[in-house]
Amino acid sequence: MTFTQESVTTRILRHCKLASVPPPIAPARSGQEVIQIRFAPKDCRACEVRPACTRAKTQPRTLLVRPQLYHEALQTMRQRQLTAEFQEPYAARAGEVFLKLKVLLEPFGLTHYYTDKWGAYTRHLDPKQHTASKRSTQKIEHKHLTLRTRIKRLVRKTICFSKSTQMHDIVIGLFVNRYAFGRSV
Repeated sequence: MTFTQESVTTRILRHCKLASVPPPIAPARSGQEVIQIRFAPKDCRACEVRPACTRAKTQPRTLLVRPQLYHEALQTMRQRQLTAEFQEPYAARAGEVFLKLKVLLEPFGLTHYYTDKWGAYTRHLDPKQHTASKRSTQKIEHKHLTLRTRIKRLVRKTICFSKSTQMHDIVIGLFVNRYAFGRSV
């Protein structure tokens, strides 16, 4: 399939019955090597299949078509990723990595795990101890972000950076007690 202006225009007119004139084709403004196709507003507004074409409320549909060589390479890689040969090394490694992490976490006595929906978690965790939810992981990530931003001692380029591991432990412990449990020590 060759992506010339004529072939792209022909395909568009075949799919969009209301396009009275071929939409103008121009290079995208972002500097990427893509062809930008923008439909006329009057053609898009009148179309009964508009919700299937675009999510834009008022603007007409815009298409970005990548260069043919890039498109073909991308399609080839997507097809390769679906093969068992491609997925096999990743599947084995995924379980290994999680099991190593789980062993490292055992001394902390965790009773429940909040994770995303990565397959290794569901394969190696008891469903009663596991919650796969984006909301839960976002809360945990928010706490970690707060910890990083509030404890400037962990950033080497700040004035209050301490080389002492003991000082780091004390400051983090005080912060966790105050922030997570609401009690000052």
